[in-house]
Amino acid sequence: MAVLTSAVESARGGAGRIMLLTGEAGIGKSRLAVETTALAARRGFGVWEGRADPLQAGLAYAPVVEALRPRLAAMTAPHAARVLDGLTDLGRLFTHPALPGQLSAGDPELDRIRMFEAVVQLFQRLAEQQPTVLFVDDLHWADSGTVELVHYIGRSTSGQRLLVLASYRVGELTGLLGDLAADVRRRDPDAELTLAPLAGPAVAQLIGDLLGAEPAPSMVRGVTERTGGGVPLFVTALVQSGAESALESGQLPVIVRDVVLGRLQRLGEDERRLLEIVAVAGEGASEDVLRAVWLSGDFDAQLGNLIASGLVVERESGRSLAYRVGHPLYAEVAYAELTAKERRGMHAALATAIDSVRADDVLALAPHYLGAGDLLVSQRAIDILAEAGWRAIRVTAYGEAVRYLSAALAETRTAGPDEAIVELLYGLTRALMCEGRIAEVVPICEEGAVLAERCGTTSRSGWFRYLLAVHASESGNSTLAEPHLGTGIPLMSDTYDDLAMRLTFELRHGDSQRLALLAAQLTSAADHDSSPHASASAHIGQEITALLAGDFAAAKREAQQARDLTSSDTGFPLLLERATRDLIGLSVLAGDAAAAVRHAEHILRTEMRFGPLLAQCSARFSLSIARYLAGDAPAALLDNDRGLEVSRRISVGRSLARTQVTRAFSAG
Repeated sequence: MAVLTSAVESARGGAGRIMLLTGEAGIGKSRLAVETTALAARRGFGVWEGRADPLQAGLAYAPVVEALRPRLAAMTAPHAARVLDGLTDLGRLFTHPALPGQLSAGDPELDRIRMFEAVVQLFQRLAEQQPTVLFVDDLHWADSGTVELVHYIGRSTSGQRLLVLASYRVGELTGLLGDLAADVRRRDPDAELTLAPLAGPAVAQLIGDLLGAEPAPSMVRGVTERTGGGVPLFVTALVQSGAESALESGQLPVIVRDVVLGRLQRLGEDERRLLEIVAVAGEGASEDVLRAVWLSGDFDAQLGNLIASGLVVERESGRSLAYRVGHPLYAEVAYAELTAKERRGMHAALATAIDSVRADDVLALAPHYLGAGDLLVSQRAIDILAEAGWRAIRVTAYGEAVRYLSAALAETRTAGPDEAIVELLYGLTRALMCEGRIAEVVPICEEGAVLAERCGTTSRSGWFRYLLAVHASESGNSTLAEPHLGTGIPLMSDTYDDLAMRLTFELRHGDSQRLALLAAQLTSAADHDSSPHASASAHIGQEITALLAGDFAAAKREAQQARDLTSSDTGFPLLLERATRDLIGLSVLAGDAAAAVRHAEHILRTEMRFGPLLAQCSARFSLSIARYLAGDAPAALLDNDRGLEVSRRISVGRSLARTQVTRAFSAG
């Protein structure tokens, strides 16, 4: 508390920072954070809170939306309009009357950066009005986008009256969450607090406080052993279960789930049912929704009992009240104890209730329409599931997109129309490609191409054919790739990126004569179009012509000019990628291996955030070669090994083979 109090005071004085709380489940991270936010509120801070939920783990940015939306909704319209003025990219996260509909810039990287910047600007504006604390609880359950966004906000606190506080479970520090923690520790070694279990005397004191009497030494030893060395939540749960005698006789279960379940089973039937509803409702557990789902008994009395016992927590959500289970372990156990039929029925009831009061809240509705299965088969269910899937694609949460779009597709197949099926197949292929599930893409593309051609959706048919060509090419089957490519690309939207797609295939499967013809076509783009994209296309055509003539210096100049033209407007990302990728090899030929590394790192950063895993393999391959040629063999091997992991995951022969060969070469 002393450390956190100091952080609060520093933030109030304009020295903002990010603080992390870590420890095992039940150790007291959330309670410590609650004490800190209460302290901050007493000292004039605005407190914004969001929480990741294990039952809502697939919802991208849900904790951030939970933190922002209720407080913004509670503001007066003029106040909200001032705070949100110009921050249109927040519309990607949630709807608000002051936020207009947001169109994509055409590049997922740019879209996400703009959205992140809008969130940062919002908190900076809030911190100008009053010192502000943002608390995100249970970050280990959050989606990757939330972790990145919290990291992004945390790095912007310097010089601001802003404290970012986040908690996560020890032992769950992997991936992006591990990167966040490592970066925070590197920048501020005192910014991470690790909470340890209680020591023996503290366990004895806690038990004594709970019982109102001094506990027997044997009970202290037993509770300490069976609660992970004195984890406060489990100590409390054991003692409050009334099982002291069973503990002394050695008959208590040894796993935490049974401890929690023992407490839940002591509830009355109505209380237990209400707790289950709150657990399943997740972010949608507002008072009006709970009342709509509750069917029997005294709602107010049962809810009051759960709050008094600490099993349910009441909180303000805008102008209304919302509820959540007091600790995630209770939510997990309560949900696990329901039968599949009970879960589906409860999800269906909650979807109906939320839809009646918050029909535009896809974030709250989608998990319940998904969980309800065939209990809610309707066009409304399809629309909600599809909208959730497309939202997930917009925020690059591709695994989530696959789940929702697959569910929407399953329902749409039975009723049509074909055009709707084609759109869902299109979204599903995009999500699967970015997830690296290449084998699953082929049958979907085959179905989509036939169906799109049948209903006259030519651009979608071109997309499916193009992906089939990509798969055939990666499998080394140029004979199959060519007809798909020849059929697909002319059907796609008429952009210069189409020519960039064709160039990639010609470089891999074509000959010098075909390359020369394509180079001439690219070069002629500027004859009838003065746009930067046409000029970039022309420079790439001239680059290919110079390459065929062996003039590498000229080729490098043309590639650099193409990249300069496209880097300021990322609406045509394939042109930018083509120019940047070519600059890697051309920089090496010019003797500038360091520049090759920079270009390769740029591609990898883009692909790691937004590109399909197949593209990440290619980017990692390019970077490993560039590092090797720059004389950094250890770094080259590391990049190669990371690329090898992804290649094995997606099981595409060409990527796996070239990565293994490159690794053998680098190691040698």
